[in-house]
Amino acid sequence: MKAVLLSAEQLSTVLKCVASGSNQKGAIRIAAYLGQRHSVRTSLVNVECSVGNLSDQVSRHINPHIEHLGLYVACAKPARQFRNKFGEKTQETRWSFYAAAANDPDFDISELGQELDALVPDLPDLDADSWEKTLADVGIE
Repeated sequence: MKAVLLSAEQLSTVLKCVASGSNQKGAIRIAAYLGQRHSVRTSLVNVECSVGNLSDQVSRHINPHIEHLGLYVACAKPARQFRNKFGEKTQETRWSFYAAAANDPDFDISELGQELDALVPDLPDLDADSWEKTLADVGIE
């Protein structure tokens, strides 16, 4: 299963569903942000969307309201752990929209990790700002 970017029409539908099902502004910001990007590092989503507990927002305020659309937001571990600005390994993951559930028997996140590692082998070692710039430089936004 591969991460998907949403068309303008899909994103509009997702945002309406999330907004009507939840009064959580953070969930709406997350959906809008991830609809235009994939494989986004946890810390970037937290900062860009001004949210703390990303998993809670996704599991309680996004996914239940969009599953009827056949879309889900999920996270995947990177092939190699990310490092923070001090060079320490983190437990951060990559967040994206998917067209099937993460517990789908055909789900294979390793494909995405291998694809990103082939494009940018040192990606997990970059800090948050460099991560975003590097992905944009190779055409992944």
